[in-house]
Amino acid sequence: MEQMDVRVAFYLKKSETNADGCCPVMARLTVGNHSEAAFSAKMSVPVSSWESGRATGKSAATREINRKLSFLVPEGAAQAAEEEDLPKEPEAEAPAAKTPTEPPRAHCPSCGTWYQEALGKCPVCGRAHEKDES
Repeated sequence: MEQMDVRVAFYLKKSETNADGCCPVMARLTVGNHSEAAFSAKMSVPVSSWESGRATGKSAATREINRKLSFLVPEGAAQAAEEEDLPKEPEAEAPAAKTPTEPPRAHCPSCGTWYQEALGKCPVCGRAHEKDES
């Protein structure tokens, strides 16, 4: 089976700016050359603190927004500005937590996305998380 090129890009939906100057964050998931889907990241960001697909600044709110966005990117997928090759074989185990406080991650067998296990379902395809009872 051929490995497809997966890319994720985040952008603001400026047509829906609220009174506080915040816009909803949208994600565009592209698989290969022909398949594309856009979905809401379920968060809003001030237009003034958004640049190149990420929130800018050093505040706790900005770091939290970027942390949440990183959970929406499938493991091994390239973000819009990055030119990385995907691995030839999918990983057999979940990637190790980057920090001791980072929650465990789960793998969606439907779309191949790694996501935060506490979410209970895949943020890309919506499939419910199945816990191993071994």
